Amino acid sequence: MKCLDEYLPAYHYEKRKRGECYYEKNYLCDINSCNFNNHFFLIHTSGFSLALIRAGFNTNDVEVIEHSYDSAVGEFKVIKTSSKEHKIILACMSRNSFGFWKVITTSEVTSVRPDIVEIAWVRGAGAKRFTHTENAIFENEWHYAYYGTNATKLIEFLPGQIPENVAVNIRQAGQQFWIHLVSYGEPDVLSRIKMEYLLEESKSISSK
Repeated sequence: MKCLDEYLPAYHYEKRKRGECYYEKNYLCDINSCNFNNHFFLIHTSGFSLALIRAGFNTNDVEVIEHSYDSAVGEFKVIKTSSKEHKIILACMSRNSFGFWKVITTSEVTSVRPDIVEIAWVRGAGAKRFTHTENAIFENEWHYAYYGTNATKLIEFLPGQIPENVAVNIRQAGQQFWIHLVSYGEPDVLSRIKMEYLLEESKSISSK
């Protein structure tokens, strides 16, 4: 058997109490072909769905708002999902070099804000300098995302509501909507935005 060229897949199904199942794929490699001594090297790749189940999330209720790579070339996703305890959850999940997904951070709706929830993350946006003797200037890409369920019309913003140099992406289907903000400025540019107030001001969502 050639190392990593041939593999033995083994699918393991585990029934959950709620009737769900998942599979794991194992890759088996003979280390002798890699000049190691009489051992086997096991590469275990865990699927994205398995990570959702382990976190207690509903695998049948997943929407992806962002699927990309960070500055260290690590894969990550930002999703909307739910659980038995919370009807709306936003989660940031990352995949490590071994192929395992895990939940990094979550944000849930509350009794005070039952119709809108937000989550934030940051990515390295590169560095710049003119000569090799100068200290590099590093920039970050700041992200804020909002998910809501109480839109009363097409989401729109009034002039001056969104600061300059902030990109806005809106996805909407009836009352449900995503709003994704991106900024390359200081982090408090986005953190100061009161999204629920802005949407009420533009009459895009129902007031409390």
